Amino acid sequence: MSVPLGVMVLLGFVTTVIAGMLHKIVGFLVWLHLQQRYLANRIALRRLPSMYDIVPPAWVWWQLGLHAAAVCLLPISLWLPAIWQAVALSLLAAAFALLGWNVVAALLRYRRTVRAFDTLPVMPRN
Repeated sequence: MSVPLGVMVLLGFVTTVIAGMLHKIVGFLVWLHLQQRYLANRIALRRLPSMYDIVPPAWVWWQLGLHAAAVCLLPISLWLPAIWQAVALSLLAAAFALLGWNVVAALLRYRRTVRAFDTLPVMPRN
């Protein structure tokens, strides 16, 4: 009984909290760096993407759904045939791959925004 409980605590609580915080922190840091970079340009400041544009909530919910399915299936799969363990681990791998993609997509959004904003005319703040 202690192995399924340990799996639920580690995967169900610890990694879920870390993934949720990572989504929020990455979105905030990208937004903060963009804001600081274009602080002197009023046009760019008005057009900055929001944190929800940087890391879309739909992708966060997809990642959470995959992670939750894996966490629920993994302890149960210990008493089922081995194919269910493979399914649970595949869901967990897909959840972590989507988490990684969300971080990479935020970085790509930052670079795309910088390229677009560097061509804007500089209009100083009053």
